[in-house]
Amino acid sequence: MKPAQVNAAHAEQAIAALQAAGAAQRDPVGLAWVQALARRSTQQTGPLRQVLEERLASAVAACSARMAAAEPVQIRASRVPDASAKPARTALGELLDRLAAHAGDATATEPRALRQAREAWVRLDVEHQVAQSLRKAAAQAGPLNSHHLLLRVLQKLQQTSPAYLGAFVAQVEALLWLERAGLGQPLSRPGPRDKK
Repeated sequence: MKPAQVNAAHAEQAIAALQAAGAAQRDPVGLAWVQALARRSTQQTGPLRQVLEERLASAVAACSARMAAAEPVQIRASRVPDASAKPARTALGELLDRLAAHAGDATATEPRALRQAREAWVRLDVEHQVAQSLRKAAAQAGPLNSHHLLLRVLQKLQQTSPAYLGAFVAQVEALLWLERAGLGQPLSRPGPRDKK
């Protein structure tokens, strides 16, 4: 037995009735499905519209049945919290409190020598990557060759702002890693590069 069809006017009435019954809180997925079917059916004509209207009728009936079977939502009276009562802290809460207390600038607590060594390694790595790219440059590349232009930009960045170049290279490496991850290629953490 086929369910009765629901036209646009009946669909609006059914959706309004479901919303009034609290379907947005008690069955939001069912209500969204009914609304989507109603929108879709108004955009179609002919046999496809008839099929969508039949599906809409059965979706409205199913959502109404779920609403009838569900317990009414109980709204609890909001209580004013007692200012003197402190909630018990869990172990996770205590850990979060400790982390928040020590969450200042990580580099401020880092020893200066370690920070300088890390920055030096990053700078050397970027310089090595730029030098390696320059070695791979085509000997007879024209002035408008994209690879040649990119290498000139990298050289200029290295001269004017090595810190910005380091940040730029880190972003490019992260994007390349994400691209490999999306393609399902094996991922590895960047390690020391070959020095030729």
